[in-house]
Amino acid sequence: MTKTETEKHTPTLTDCQRRYITAWKRADRKNDARRQVIEAKQAEVDAMQHAVDVLKAKPGTYPDMEKTLQPIIEAVKVRLGAKGVKRYGPHGICFRYSYYFLKSETDDDSKQKRGDILGALYFDNDGHDGFSLRDFSKDTDEFSAGTMGELNGMNHPRVEMLEAMTFDWLVKFAKAGA
Repeated sequence: MTKTETEKHTPTLTDCQRRYITAWKRADRKNDARRQVIEAKQAEVDAMQHAVDVLKAKPGTYPDMEKTLQPIIEAVKVRLGAKGVKRYGPHGICFRYSYYFLKSETDDDSKQKRGDILGALYFDNDGHDGFSLRDFSKDTDEFSAGTMGELNGMNHPRVEMLEAMTFDWLVKFAKAGA
């Protein structure tokens, strides 16, 4: 019996089985490689998500203005002969710290009298530009009564910190602000 042309090219069941197994193994290799890429990319995504979660959990930090001002406050306190310093703030849109130099060491506001204040300094946080003082002895009337600017003391001019300023100048300024 001679094979017909179709029968010569028709694979056997074993051939079909072998081709199918080979194709399956090839697909496994491709899928394994694809899974590895997916796992690597997922690891990257997970690492980035972890970094984002860490950043979200911890707010941004900036230099501690109070800590920065502390040596200045201590020097003015000594030069004024103050026994205590009362700090308020930061508050307002200027992120202001107010320092009052006192004759006594008491922290009890109810026991303090106006005459107990030897001097006062008001520092505004100017962010990238450092900090400045506010001169509450002057009023520019730039902001109308009841506006955010007026309520936040912005009618009082800023005094830029200059190289020429000395502690003696700061003490005079503090006495004028009392």
